[in-house]
Amino acid sequence: MTRDLAPLRYLQRLPIRRASTFLVASTIAQGLTALAGLMIAHWTSIADYGLYTIVTTLMGAIIILTSGGAQLSFTAILGRTWPAMDRAAEAQEAVMRMRRRLAPIMLPPVLGAAFALLLHNGAALETAICLCVFLLMFWWADLHGRLAEQVLYFARRTSRVQAVEIGLAALRILAVLALHALGMLDIYWAVGLSVLVALLKVGPMVNWSRQIIGRERGWREEDRREVRLAVRQQLPVDLYHVFQAQIVIVALSLFAGVSDVAGLGAIGRIQQLLLPVDAFTYAFCVPIFAQATRNLLRKYWALVMLTMAPALLLLGVAYLAPWILLALVGPNYAGLDFEILVAAAVALANRGSLTAWRLVAHRGWTGYSWLQIPVGLGTCVLIALVVDIGTIAGALTLTLSLTLGRLAAAGAELIAAHRRGALMPRAAGGWP
Repeated sequence: MTRDLAPLRYLQRLPIRRASTFLVASTIAQGLTALAGLMIAHWTSIADYGLYTIVTTLMGAIIILTSGGAQLSFTAILGRTWPAMDRAAEAQEAVMRMRRRLAPIMLPPVLGAAFALLLHNGAALETAICLCVFLLMFWWADLHGRLAEQVLYFARRTSRVQAVEIGLAALRILAVLALHALGMLDIYWAVGLSVLVALLKVGPMVNWSRQIIGRERGWREEDRREVRLAVRQQLPVDLYHVFQAQIVIVALSLFAGVSDVAGLGAIGRIQQLLLPVDAFTYAFCVPIFAQATRNLLRKYWALVMLTMAPALLLLGVAYLAPWILLALVGPNYAGLDFEILVAAAVALANRGSLTAWRLVAHRGWTGYSWLQIPVGLGTCVLIALVVDIGTIAGALTLTLSLTLGRLAAAGAELIAAHRRGALMPRAAGGWP
């Protein structure tokens, strides 16, 4: 076996049966979620879907700014100490406290930006206020559910998580169908259902997590220091990521209009077809690499290659038969052939860079995360000078700056790990 084929050989050692079961169930759950989103794109007005796109984009901003470095440190601690349940409970408490401290600092700017963007894109005052309240409720659900879900992944209780996700996704589809039949599907219900699903997921996740690690047992000073350091290192990068996401929406809002914002959101629905890969990355790839003690580089490349395969398939479909993907988003967006191809290409690049960065970051290697900022900003300026960012394709291209920034940071972390010997030693005997 040549060295070049070693990562492929490692794929044979993954827990194939458990991973395959997870992927099937995850595809069902995320497929139902994507279907609900596509139904909303089909059945809501372009104006309402433009507002929906803004809200869902800012939901991502809330997750990044109020969890980012704290979540990375939690995974790193679990990777080192699992299955010590008392340590998991202590780490969870330390991270929870840090996230609560971050919220009063991070939430007001996000909610303010949401309010301004919603008003600029035609939302009534009461609509903007209501949607901001929904965003606050979503933060609460993410605060309590995300840490518990990570514990379940480490404990290999993925089937429980998926059962809840499938049930809630099916419930959401039924609700969308009923609301459409009654003529009541609008921006309030579209966003409200997303928030309701997030809230309903919290209870089971938290209860099952407590059954595994128990209730809070206080926290250790060493955990608090590690979490605090991770937040400090990651916060500038998180702010940059949020800025990049918002600049796309802002550019389309200023130079185009709510219809192009809606088009961007509809095209983004196609990328939801890759959500099972996201779930697979967090449930399998991250824990595998976080807990690995040898053969790190080969495992790293094997996992990155594995998660890029579905995105490559999506790109092939977008190139050979774009009408298949356009049929999913509805007649309002039927003329976006070129945009769907650009979106698929960007999705492939983003998938590879996301996995490459998440694997090293969740291992606690975030010393070079700042590198994403100068590389990303420089690329962003270059793209803005060359491409018309007032179009959907141009706005999508702008997100490639995030990709290059993540790749630069991940590469720097791997080089640093190699220099300090963290990628070694090889296994004793046989193929490492």
